[in-house]
Parts: sequence; structure tokens; C-alpha cells
Amino acid sequence: MIYQRRKSDLNKGKSEAHREWPTIARQKEKRAVLLEKSRRGIAVFDTDLRLIDCNSLYGDAHDLPPSLMREGAALLDVLNHMVETGDLPGNDADAYVTKHINLAKSNSIETVFETLPDGRVMSVGYIPVETGGCIITQDDVSNIFAVKEEIEHAGFYDRRTTLPNKRVLLKCIDEAYMQSWDESSFALFVVKATNFASLQERLEDTAGHLLIKQIGDRIRDCIRQGDLPAKLDGAEFGILQQAVSQLADSEALVKRLLDDLNQPYMIEGMPVLVEFSVGIALPNTEDDREETLVQNARDAADTATQQVGCRYAFCNLKEELALSA
Repeated sequence: MIYQRRKSDLNKGKSEAHREWPTIARQKEKRAVLLEKSRRGIAVFDTDLRLIDCNSLYGDAHDLPPSLMREGAALLDVLNHMVETGDLPGNDADAYVTKHINLAKSNSIETVFETLPDGRVMSVGYIPVETGGCIITQDDVSNIFAVKEEIEHAGFYDRRTTLPNKRVLLKCIDEAYMQSWDESSFALFVVKATNFASLQERLEDTAGHLLIKQIGDRIRDCIRQGDLPAKLDGAEFGILQQAVSQLADSEALVKRLLDDLNQPYMIEGMPVLVEFSVGIALPNTEDDREETLVQNARDAADTATQQVGCRYAFCNLKEELALSA
């Protein structure tokens, strides 16, 4: 007769710690496998914030030495290592260490994003454990943040010229309205390439894009520091001129603009001549809004287009267009 030994028989005569050892060993083995399979750095700390276990990605995140990845290593020592190696955001080391110790003790799920000196953006997560202690996760999210910045840039800047777009211009006009009128005023320019539509008929798309870019580059080079260039619709550009104390300030800029913009553009080895008109709106009260100011400058540019010789015009807030001599 074959006798089958029961599991309970195997544990007879063994201490409780001895009986539990196989289970603990298997748990540690399973935990190690799970940790290494993770795509993020993970470290488990006990109630005293001493390391229970971690994976290699956790150490790689901050180039930790083996001694700080062994069981029993203190979280405080890990943070001090980052301070000593300069691998932390900002310059306030004490505040950084205190912040992360408090997050580990907070008993709530927390996530912070930190930009390290080498340019990496790390997502650091704190997850409390019911029995005490916490799990700390480390994720390199640099690629995600790069895509986010690219999307945000696309929402505020023109792709071809890299100039701010109309959205940015309107926001800056709104801010200019809120400034003290006793200290400075401003002027809004709208620059139109009046013959761009006819040029497009004989230029390929890539050549047309290159021409728009070159116009934007010249506008950027003409303005003063503190003035804001912007790309508007089609072949339109805007300029927010700051600190305008007299009409002569705007006249000096528009003359400099037209002198430079009217020079030939080299497109695919051929010179291209572009015609421009410039409208300038000068606000004088705080009651007008940014969209009205843009439209006033556009109306002035249209008036300048119809003139012979002079290619710029001013528009006041009452929408009375006055041709400047």
C-alpha cells in the first residue's frame, strides 16, 4: 500500500518561522519577477522608510550604487545621494529631501513631475501600503512631455515662420490695454503682402511657404526688442509696437519695415518682388478691445493699398482713416 504524506505532516516538528519560510521565499521570488517585468522603476519601503525590495529601473533612474538598492537601505540615504551627485531639480537640497520624505509619509497617493539637470522629466509616484510604508515609482516621461510641448507650441505659434500666432497677439494686446497709460502706449501694425495671391499662381507650394518664412524673418529683424511680431491669416502679419510716445515712433518703424520688405526675395534661385501695405491702429482709450484694434489696422492697410505711392496708413479708434504723408 502506498501512503501519501499530507502537507501538514511535512511541517510537524518545525518551528513557525521554519514552516513559513517556503511561503516567504516564494513570495519574494514572485515579487522580484514582477518588479523586473515592470517598465517603471519601483521600490517598496517599510514603515521606517527602509527598502524592502526594488527593481533595477529604480536604481537606474538616479544611478544608485548597489548599497542603496539592498534591503534595509534608507530612503533618506537615497535622497542624500541624489543631493550629493546633483541629480535633483532646483538648488534647494533641504527642501527637496523634506518634500519627498513627507510625500512618503503622507499616507495618500501622490504624483510629482520633476525636470532633472540632464533634461529628463521624471514622474515620481507615492502609493501608501495598508500595512504601513509605501511604494515609490519612477517613470521617465520625457517623450510624453516633449510631445505635449510640441502640441502646445503648435497651438500658439505658426509652423512655417515660427512666429507667435493671432491667439498670442490678441492676448498681448489685452495685456497692453491693462497697463498704465501714463507710462506707455502701443500701436498695432497689420502688414499685408498685397500681391501674394498672384505670386502663388506661379509658385509651387513649397516656394510659397519659403516666401512667407522669409517675410516673417525680415519682420522679426526689423522690430525693436520688446515688440511682438505675429503671423495672422494668409499673407498677413501683425506687430505689437510697445512704448509708443508719439506718432514718429510708429512712422520710423513702418518706413524701416517697408524699406526692408520691398527688397527682392530669392526663391529657388530667382528674385521675387512682393508688394506690401501696412495699416497702423493707435488706441487712445481702455474701452476698446483687441479684435476691434486688429480690424482697424486691417482697414487701414486696405486703405493704404488703394493709395498711389504711400503704402501705409493710420486708423484712430473712431475708425476714421487718415492717410499719412
